[in-house]
This record gives sequence, structure tokens and C-alpha cells, in this order.
Amino acid sequence: MKFFAVFASLLLSVSAFALNSNSSWEEIADAHYQYTIDPVSEQTVIDGVAVSIFNLCDAGTELRTIEPITYCAQPGRVYIKTPFVPQNNSDNVEVVNVCGKYVTRTLVGGNTKSLCKMYAGKKGNRHCVDSVIVAKEPTTTYSVDVLYAKSGHAGDVAFSKSYTLPACPQF
Repeated sequence: MKFFAVFASLLLSVSAFALNSNSSWEEIADAHYQYTIDPVSEQTVIDGVAVSIFNLCDAGTELRTIEPITYCAQPGRVYIKTPFVPQNNSDNVEVVNVCGKYVTRTLVGGNTKSLCKMYAGKKGNRHCVDSVIVAKEPTTTYSVDVLYAKSGHAGDVAFSKSYTLPACPQF
């Protein structure tokens, strides 16, 4: 009988630490060694810049970043002569994307969103390699995938949780 009481208390203590969609975002952040937030499902685009939804607030008809964002305002390319011949380029030139000018500012907008067209990488290390920006009404509630972070299940969706943007402070 004593064994069953100990077993039941152990089972309850293990399930008390399991997170689910009813867990707070703070609990999920604290359990970063077990869970991670899917970077693809937790971003939106303002003025062509990908922004974490956790850095956005609701300003009524538009969205605003809570903290300023540093982004590349002047992208460019550099052509570098290489000693080897690439498979698809016979003149030994490698194209490297660079940034000519970085800008840090608060972004306002929220009427566009980045949609991933193609993913690459293995389970647990997937990333978007091709995306398109589409127009939309500002969204204030998102469904965010929470992924397992431990090996064996790393990258698998543990659960999805709703996140509603807070109202922006009035200035």
C-alpha cells in the first residue's frame, strides 16, 4: 500500500512539471532546456523586417515594436574572385550578401507578414530558406508552436499556445 502512495505522489509531481497550452509564457521561457518557441511561428513583418511577436504591441490599426530593432536598411552584394571553380559559375566569382547600412528604430506597421515557402534542415534544426511577404490586416492574436528542445523529440511540436499582443503604452 505504501508503494502505491509513493508511486502516485511521484506521478503527480512529474505531471506538475509538464507544460501545456495552459502554461504561462513565463513558465515556458523558464523551461527553455525542455521547450523552445518555433521562430517561424513567432514572427511577423513590419516594413519588410522580421520581428518577434513578443516585441510587438497593439496600437489600434497598426502594430509597433516595443524595443527598437536593428536591421539592414541598405542590402548589397559583393563579388569575390575565388580560387576554385563553382559548379554553376565558370568565372570563379562568389556572390556574398552584405549590408551597407544598419538602422536602429522603432517600427510601426503590421500590415504585412512573411510566409515561408520552403524549409530546409533536419528535424530540430529547420529554417526558412525562401519566403514571400504578403499584405494582411494587423493580427493581434497568434498561435505559436512550442517545440521540444531535447534530443529524440527536438523540433517536434509539443503544443500550440495562443498569444495576444499587449496594448501599446500611450505617450
